[in-house]
Amino acid sequence: MFAKGNNIGIESAQGEIICLLNNDIVVAPDFLEKIIPAFEANPEMAACQPKVLDMNAPDFFEYAGASGGFIDKYGYPFMRGRIFFTLEKDQGQYDDVVEIFWSTGACFLIRKSVIAKLGSLDEDFKMHMEEIDLCWRMHLSKYKIYCIPAARVWHKGGGTLSAESPRKIYWNFRNNIFLLAKNLEMLNLIRIFFIRIGLDGIALLREIFQGKFKCAASILKGYGWIFGNLGLVFQKRVSVQKMRKVKDRKIFELIYPGSIVWEYFVRGRHKFSELKKRPRILQ
Repeated sequence: MFAKGNNIGIESAQGEIICLLNNDIVVAPDFLEKIIPAFEANPEMAACQPKVLDMNAPDFFEYAGASGGFIDKYGYPFMRGRIFFTLEKDQGQYDDVVEIFWSTGACFLIRKSVIAKLGSLDEDFKMHMEEIDLCWRMHLSKYKIYCIPAARVWHKGGGTLSAESPRKIYWNFRNNIFLLAKNLEMLNLIRIFFIRIGLDGIALLREIFQGKFKCAASILKGYGWIFGNLGLVFQKRVSVQKMRKVKDRKIFELIYPGSIVWEYFVRGRHKFSELKKRPRILQ
């Protein structure tokens, strides 16, 4: 699985800056020349990602990386350049260096000294969102993560699971709730969890009405894993909360204050630039 394989590489790496790079990525010739100086100039930068473009459509952002990752207040991930199924054309609109909530695992650069303090990718995620979990742990410990769009890579994407694969849906729903359970303060977790049940229930009904019964079953299976492994989830939560140095209210400055589901599916705002609210760091 993704986490275990990368952890083996991290453990073997000798340098201070480690690059986790998918095997279906091509990097620009000056890729490291854009990244390394950014680390040297900013000691607070624990990790970063480049701009990730689509190898099959080089003028467009790629699904798994785009130009930096965020989540909304209910835990749904999205990116500058990609919200749900909409990929934007790269016209330089997201070329500014910004602090982001999470860096894509497709091309993820991180200081080994930070890994030594916080731990590696959580192998219980198996695949999907383990990089968001690691980034959240960094925020809890006051580290910063950036997107450096001047550094470019091209990702083929979709090589493991397609976006609508029942298996991918299972991992996304399972791991997203796992992510929230580990990293949120208890009161926020309780409040958000019950809202998520409602939102995910709507997603479940949508799959059923569209006749995608395997996808609907995957959502239920994801929740089944959470409730069937409460002991593990609680153990991981305790471990993460012990390293917390900041309150959620500070973390929320990097989190979209609305619902990306509402914005995309109800209001029809499919581009990051169309969002009326932004994480405070981008305002």
